[in-house]
Amino acid sequence: CRPAQRAVVDDDVVDIRVGKVLRMVGELGATDPDGDGVEASFQDYDFAPEASLGLGSPWGDVAEYTAGASWRRPVGENGLLFIVPSIGFARGEGADWVESLTFGTIVSYGHRVSDTLTIGFGAGAFYGLEETSAFPVLLVDWQINDSWRVGNPFRPGPTGPAGLEVVYRSSEDWEVALGGGWRSNRFRLDEDGPNPDGIGEVEGVPVFVRLTWFASESTSLDLYAGQFLSGEVTVENRKGKQIASDDLESAPLIAIGMTSRF
Repeated sequence: CRPAQRAVVDDDVVDIRVGKVLRMVGELGATDPDGDGVEASFQDYDFAPEASLGLGSPWGDVAEYTAGASWRRPVGENGLLFIVPSIGFARGEGADWVESLTFGTIVSYGHRVSDTLTIGFGAGAFYGLEETSAFPVLLVDWQINDSWRVGNPFRPGPTGPAGLEVVYRSSEDWEVALGGGWRSNRFRLDEDGPNPDGIGEVEGVPVFVRLTWFASESTSLDLYAGQFLSGEVTVENRKGKQIASDDLESAPLIAIGMTSRF
């Protein structure tokens, strides 16, 4: 990591130094393919002693809760317009709920090129945590054959666009995938912590292998293992002013997710 820097947190000078961060994620969701439903993501960040940004343990457990709805309308014979608004909370343990609010929408257009290929594009805009963010969205659904397909591993939302993955379906019950995409996890910090009501952010490119078990037609269990690449860890004060930042060269990523569709 880079040599320690110095910054001011509410008039207190602190040392800043970032090394490696282990990030573990668990997700639960009840959604349909169009984006209607609710999701919960639980993340555990384990900072090495030399990677504390001078704030002790800057954060540990982080939870994100999101509820979304969708509106769609056919455009011509092969097009479909999607509008998917959502609202949620992104908060570390002890953070104020109201101050953790985020909301926004995804607008996209999908075009069916053939029976096996649909390509879409659009944009997302979200507000919350003292920031307005916007990003492009690329949607791909390509069924190459009965076993192989290319698609999007993430549902686009406050944490970023949809990413891309190559999937192999070995049987009705199992599939394995290799994928990645840019992600930005931004959340409110403990209102009584070393940086009261501050904001933490970890952004970068997760590259992963995914193993999925389809327990039933509506329920699946996902296991992810990979690396968080080209990352950056940032700490801001309660007003969104950056007070600490450093590169995160590489960090292991382990995640488990369960999804129920209706």
